[in-house]
Amino acid sequence: MASFFGRYLSQIPPHGLAFLVLLLASYALLFIGILRWLPPPSEQAQDILARINTSLHLPTLEDARLLREAAIAYSGDSGGDGDQSTGVPIPIIALLSLAYIGMMTFAIPGSLSLSILAGALMGANRALVLVAVVSCIGACCTYTMSYTFGAALVTAIWPQRLEQFRREVEARRGRLVNYLIMARLSPVPNTFINVASPIVGVPLPTFALGTILGTLPNNFAAVSAGERIGDMTSLKDLYSTKSAIALGAAFLCSALPLVLHRSKSGGGRRREDDGDLNNGKLA
Repeated sequence: MASFFGRYLSQIPPHGLAFLVLLLASYALLFIGILRWLPPPSEQAQDILARINTSLHLPTLEDARLLREAAIAYSGDSGGDGDQSTGVPIPIIALLSLAYIGMMTFAIPGSLSLSILAGALMGANRALVLVAVVSCIGACCTYTMSYTFGAALVTAIWPQRLEQFRREVEARRGRLVNYLIMARLSPVPNTFINVASPIVGVPLPTFALGTILGTLPNNFAAVSAGERIGDMTSLKDLYSTKSAIALGAAFLCSALPLVLHRSKSGGGRRREDDGDLNNGKLA
């Protein structure tokens, strides 16, 4: 394994390494700048933060609750330096956004908890806009990393899956947005779509639009759950009856471009669009 990554690193072009260094440096500088921007935490906020499990683990619902309480405590001490529509300090929103982008960019688990936290802090509607934007930015950063220096690694890890994805994209070159929406809604891992899309020739604007629309249902379910985080006992509560109805509505909105396209074309290619994705061949 070490020799494999050693050979891969030796193949990275200079501009790829330069991009990676620039990305990491920019992220670090933004993170430091936002931390310096944050108001000093009150004793109440410090007590809440001290209760958060700081060991290496996947974020939990309890973590999201505690972060929400800490952010509310910050809101009471921010002295008006906040978003007037939500009452949340702007540095908190900026820190949440940067953390979300970082998790999406480097495929770090935990973005679901951040989506729930955004809904708890800002309400479902505003949080949905924020999550849609930052998740798209993170996915586009992953796309760009794969484009600049990741092709060899992705090809080595997923050779068959990548070739299958390439054939699917080529077969739907004229309606890629519709296909990407369905790919995001299918069991195909989002990380694979992010890293494989530039390799098989999906244009960045098309990729970004398909990402925003295709991730809408799951994002909406998470931020809606965040609004009622006090009533949730586990992440299974994401899919209550009310949430399921809202999720179905968001799904229909995401699939609307595909439905309109098929209605115009007479539905003649329905089996072609659904075949491999719905059979899970890329999953």
